[in-house]
Amino acid sequence: MRKRVASETAPRESEAGALRFLAEASALLSVSLDYEATLQQVARLVVPRLADWCTVDLVDDDGLIQRVAAAHAAPEKEPLIHETLRRYPMKIEDPRGVAIVLRTGRSNLQTELTDEDLRKAAKNAEHLEFLRSLMPRSHLIAPLIARGRRLGALSCVFGESGRRYTVADVSLVEDLASRAATAIDNARLYREARNAEQEVRELNLTLERRVAERTSELEAANKELESFSYSVSHDLREPLRAIDGFCHLLEENHGPRLDADGQRCIQRVRRNAQRMGQLIDDLLQFARMGRLALQPVPLPMEELIRSVFEEVHAEAAGRRIEFKLERVPPAHGDPAMIRQAVDNLISNAVKYTSTRETAIIEAGGHATEDGNVYFVRDNGVGFDMRYAHKLFGVFERLHSSDEFQGTGVGLAIVQRIVHRHGGRVWADAKVNGGATFYFSLPAE
Repeated sequence: MRKRVASETAPRESEAGALRFLAEASALLSVSLDYEATLQQVARLVVPRLADWCTVDLVDDDGLIQRVAAAHAAPEKEPLIHETLRRYPMKIEDPRGVAIVLRTGRSNLQTELTDEDLRKAAKNAEHLEFLRSLMPRSHLIAPLIARGRRLGALSCVFGESGRRYTVADVSLVEDLASRAATAIDNARLYREARNAEQEVRELNLTLERRVAERTSELEAANKELESFSYSVSHDLREPLRAIDGFCHLLEENHGPRLDADGQRCIQRVRRNAQRMGQLIDDLLQFARMGRLALQPVPLPMEELIRSVFEEVHAEAAGRRIEFKLERVPPAHGDPAMIRQAVDNLISNAVKYTSTRETAIIEAGGHATEDGNVYFVRDNGVGFDMRYAHKLFGVFERLHSSDEFQGTGVGLAIVQRIVHRHGGRVWADAKVNGGATFYFSLPAE
């Protein structure tokens, strides 16, 4: 910092005058969120009261310094101020002036600028002539700092008027710079918020378009699946019925002519045709469970479980089955789908207790914080828990079809139904120690 050489100094603002000036500047800074236009007005407020010419420079993310406002007591020289920076850009690493203020975050006061100072600042002869034509004789540069971030600098320069800056001027210029920095930061935050809002709006539009596209694709896929399901239902089951039917006729009309091995072959063909038909029916049902729209209503689960057991028990005529039903909480779900899931679980319990003299099947449930949990327990053959992860896969079986009939789709249907209701299904068992299947459902 150089000591002043000339005798002229800037007329000091009285405390009341400084407060009025800052109040006027604050009013300008708060009137708009277009900070470039606002800063230009502030620069014009500074000139000629506090400077012969004034600039506001901001630093971008690449370290380049951009001039956003300039005012001169002689308006015809304002284009020259902008042209100087356009031809000779400032960078944050430059050794003088605005760059030093941006690097240090401290104001820079130079009471007297000599021609030698201009020579040191100039990058070439042409640049020196630009500087001389602006006639800087004293400058005071204050940093623009908001929320700890250095945004730029406010430069006040005396030239042709012959006035000079002193230490007494620093606090007023720094106060003005602080208010300008806050206005710039607020405007940028507002722009960022508006940009983010616009991005969210555009993202929502994109998502809506994608959802519409996916919905259309899904509808087309469902139509194709329905067409395929019809084809499977008609084109596959019809030949199977023919195979079973002709084998039945062959057995009735020509059975006595066949030896025991021939009769066994016919029975095997019929069993496999029937099993294939059942498998197709189960697959179609599994596919439908993924497409049908849920129609949830309050469900009296105790009544539903009891009704399902009575139906399944009636089909197992001659079996000794004890059924124990605890009091269970009501649920909320699609009646047809939940009934199908309960039917599959109780039917499994009846099937896998067929080796027991007396089958014992229990059902119950209880409320939890996340909903309700229900169970179906039996004293059947159980299974090895090491293979529990296979239970709910399509065609996965832990017992051979020679031991227990089935297609391996029933538990997969249960899982699909429960998952569509937002619940989960799991099991616990021991080999020859029975099994318990659990599933959760929302209470509301």
